[in-house]
Amino acid sequence: MEIIEKDKKNDIKNISIKITKDDYAAEVENELRKIRKQTKMPGFRPGKVPMSLIKKQYEKAVKIDKINHIVQKALEDYSRQNDIQLIGSFLPAEEQKKYNFDEEEFEFSFDWAPVPEAKIKMSALKKIPYYKFIYTDKDVEEEIEHYRKNYAQWKDVEEVSEETSEILSLKIPGMEKDAVVYPKNFDTKAYAEITKGKKKGDPVKLTVKQLTEWFELLPEIASHIENQKIRKNTKVEGKINTVLKRELPELNADFFKKIFPDKEIKDLKTFKKTLKEQMNKDGVSQGRNVYVNRLWEEIYKAIDVKLPDEFMKRWLKYNSEKEIDDKEIEEQYNALKERYKFEIARTQKLKEKGIEISDEDILKAATDMIIRYYLSNPQAFGALPEPEQLYQMAIESLKDKRFAEEAYETAANEKFFEILTEEIGTEPREITPEEYAKENEKNIKKS
Repeated sequence: MEIIEKDKKNDIKNISIKITKDDYAAEVENELRKIRKQTKMPGFRPGKVPMSLIKKQYEKAVKIDKINHIVQKALEDYSRQNDIQLIGSFLPAEEQKKYNFDEEEFEFSFDWAPVPEAKIKMSALKKIPYYKFIYTDKDVEEEIEHYRKNYAQWKDVEEVSEETSEILSLKIPGMEKDAVVYPKNFDTKAYAEITKGKKKGDPVKLTVKQLTEWFELLPEIASHIENQKIRKNTKVEGKINTVLKRELPELNADFFKKIFPDKEIKDLKTFKKTLKEQMNKDGVSQGRNVYVNRLWEEIYKAIDVKLPDEFMKRWLKYNSEKEIDDKEIEEQYNALKERYKFEIARTQKLKEKGIEISDEDILKAATDMIIRYYLSNPQAFGALPEPEQLYQMAIESLKDKRFAEEAYETAANEKFFEILTEEIGTEPREITPEEYAKENEKNIKKS
């Protein structure tokens, strides 16, 4: 076997692998003997079928399989011995002639593209502000009210007031049953004009536009309105089905225990002090989350990588599961190009720092992903499982290939951003939520 290397235009490399009969003949012969021992054919004893018949039936397929194996191993050895970092994989060269496996000598030609160097413009990333959120007494009071509303009891009452929320029962054109709708926001009462001064059972009127803006619609109701093309100015009539008044819990030891189950808090002063400490502790991670989100927004602009565009389009086309034309390839590549640059920069930075993604890193990422699922929709997923149950859920979820790949990406990204944060060297700046909101508003107006 002979391996020939050469350079092509646009930083593309080529490797040709020349194979002679001496490279594969012995392996083919050994495989045919194994097949002969297992072959049963009428007129012959088991394992005694003439080799000429075995070769006639199996030799070509065995020869192709062994040659493919030799070529694949040669490519793997070449990559390992030369410590090659390539984009995608080896790609059959465009000038590769069609193989004729009746011949004895073969030449396989492959193109490959080395991973280009990625440069990150750190000056652009240094402009990103890094915050540490600190909370005032006013913020603590608002957080207490938020908790009280979460743990409130809803009481069924008769009269509508500023303190109540109303559930309506409406007759939607074309629907047999009345549609029951709930307010989108139980606090703001944007719909107050249609229920003011009324009581349970009283009639109400509103437009479809008001209905969709103010109330939460079940999927079948929303689909019906859309499919039937009901106009926004269509009048909808119905009645107040239920009037609910929220009864907030008292600020006592029982309530404090719900917020801090592992602490024994008896008085409001201690509760406020403990809550503020917890909020400021959380403010560190909240500030980092804001910072990382901004990094995500800016990192793509800061990465400078010269990609071998034409080679990568060929690679996408070659690996496509279906026939795909040049226009579709162009669209696919343009959609993925920035992602390729990011992955090259990330891989290069992790390698530079000698960091590998361990099984523990992936397991932690998987656990965090599951926690985020639960916190994103507690009504759908229920209460957050105990640590041991979360661990088992993560282990089970990682058996799914797609989930495992996402967990790996999450872990790798976390390590990458840790390195960037350290290299950028921006110190967290203390800021209150109110100050942050004003600053953010100014930035939006500037942009």
